[in-house]
Amino acid sequence: MRNIFKFDTVNSTNDLLLKWAENISTPNGSIIWALGQHKGRGQHGRVWESNTGENLMFSMLIRHEGMSVMEQFIFNKAISVAILKSLHVLSPNFKIKWPNDIYLNGKKIAGILIENSIKGKYIDYSVIGIGVNVNQRKFSKELENASSLINETGIEVELENLLYQIVDHIEFFVNYIHRKKCRKILKIYLANLYRKDTISVFKKDGKKFNGIIRGIDEFGRIKIELENEEVVLFNNGEIKMMI
Repeated sequence: MRNIFKFDTVNSTNDLLLKWAENISTPNGSIIWALGQHKGRGQHGRVWESNTGENLMFSMLIRHEGMSVMEQFIFNKAISVAILKSLHVLSPNFKIKWPNDIYLNGKKIAGILIENSIKGKYIDYSVIGIGVNVNQRKFSKELENASSLINETGIEVELENLLYQIVDHIEFFVNYIHRKKCRKILKIYLANLYRKDTISVFKKDGKKFNGIIRGIDEFGRIKIELENEEVVLFNNGEIKMMI
């Protein structure tokens, strides 16, 4: 039986679980699930907005044994692939927008925030924060690329069932890393990478440029082929894809 702690509202599921994780008695696989968040967080300090009770917001604790800091990038990909595969039962057209947003029909459906506790050369534990827009129909104008499962598929999804599906897939693909099947994870990730091998517009330091996504390197950097056919690597947060 999983350790799932359900709350009506919290400030942030990640913040709360990060505090709990400091106590070694908090079991591996512990989950904090909240119907609402006052201070939900996305990547780069962005705020995660969500209507209470309409979307899935939870954090999961994964304690590692011997996972090196260098493996955090494949771990991130494993979580992205897990959510992708969980949602493929609703539509085969879900994609992973680098580094780990989940898109459908050009709209953001889910986001991931992974925060690691590092000891020396190893990752002690990870807190995985996941937000999936499920049954919310209207979003603020500031979130122009946001949508939900109900809007894009027409299917109303039960939150608890989706929670269990995602957690099952996370456990499955994290086990792939332990079994040294990282190439399988990377293959699925690349096969479902949003706008791969398609001309896209990017923005860096206020300037726009055209490029083609060609892949991801072992450090999680994106490979973009420029108009002069040069392939350049970019870190997360260094460039922005103009949707």
